[in-house]
Amino acid sequence: MYTTQPSQVVPALKLDSLKYTTKESDVKGKMKLSAIDIDYTELINYVDEYYARIPNAMAKSNHECDIAVNKTEDGYLRHYFHIVVGDVVHGLACLNYDHTLLGGHRVYIRHLSTIMSGELSQALDLVCDFIWQEIPCDNIRVELYHFKDDETGKINVDNDIKSAYAGKGFRWKTLTNDPATGKRA
Repeated sequence: MYTTQPSQVVPALKLDSLKYTTKESDVKGKMKLSAIDIDYTELINYVDEYYARIPNAMAKSNHECDIAVNKTEDGYLRHYFHIVVGDVVHGLACLNYDHTLLGGHRVYIRHLSTIMSGELSQALDLVCDFIWQEIPCDNIRVELYHFKDDETGKINVDNDIKSAYAGKGFRWKTLTNDPATGKRA
């Protein structure tokens, strides 16, 4: 798995005894990454079940679970992490090294979510710290979806998600509208 064990990574939790957070709490400095120890054939089903736990805006802002897993599998140095406090799962992160970038080194965060939306910024800090410390890369890229607001009919990004990424210095690079799905990526 890893040749080193950075301080922000803890051993994998047993999947049959997972507990998930049910309320927002003060998690600053307490979050850790825990590798998901699961067979690849079960991974999409596991991620699909996890999606039922996250806020709707967070699910819509990320790829559908099968696409997130397939895109993660398409790169090098694939990582699937629970974001935990103690033995309680607070989120999920999927990332990989981009093998298509010639002359540079880039990591993609293919999926990042927290069960409580107010914890996303801290989870993003944790994942970015892991990437900068453990993976040789020049930049980090994230694919987020803007989605159609049912009330206004406009395609927008969720403001909490936008604030979390903007606060870490991420910028919008390319936007593509898809009127058929009501998404902008």
